[in-house]
Amino acid sequence: MIITTRQGVKGPPKVTLSSYYGIQSPNRNAFPKMMNPQQYAEYLFEAYRNSGQTPGLAETTGSNYGPGPNPSLPEYLLAGKVTGQNITPADADPSKYNYSRSGSTFYQITKANQQGTDWFREITENAPIRNVQLGVNGGGENATYAIGAGYLGQDGTVKHTGYNRYNVGPIPGSRHLIIISASAKISNIATKNLWAWE
Repeated sequence: MIITTRQGVKGPPKVTLSSYYGIQSPNRNAFPKMMNPQQYAEYLFEAYRNSGQTPGLAETTGSNYGPGPNPSLPEYLLAGKVTGQNITPADADPSKYNYSRSGSTFYQITKANQQGTDWFREITENAPIRNVQLGVNGGGENATYAIGAGYLGQDGTVKHTGYNRYNVGPIPGSRHLIIISASAKISNIATKNLWAWE
């Protein structure tokens, strides 16, 4: 984006206003196609078989996918100190849950997300961009002026990110000072970046 400044023009005050609004969309068709949990489990079992090992054992795939030649997704990943397919309904009793700093009383229950999450789609969104520029210029025989102010707001296509810019700038020009300086340019610009971790 190229921004040019206006010079003052002799004559009565002239007000200009320009603006635009648009929508940015992430190219979701270019996102990588990720495996869901079941597909990943089958991939993991196949990898062990290809390396000459037996999946479904504690020393290979652990307790998450159960014993046997085909993986089975668990309902819970963790309940206390028990993991995966070894978790019983009694282990997953919500009344046992205790998020404590003490290791002796701490009891966490983590339910498995069997459907999986497409994080590329979860963290992105269509995002607006808007720009407004206001200017006033004019002048007489001996001096001209141009004053401008503007705002640019751009939300990020990654959620909770974005950019805001505010600018204002008087640009005086005096015919009496033309030998010293054709014009003086003064501008104030304030910007703010928004990041997800702020």
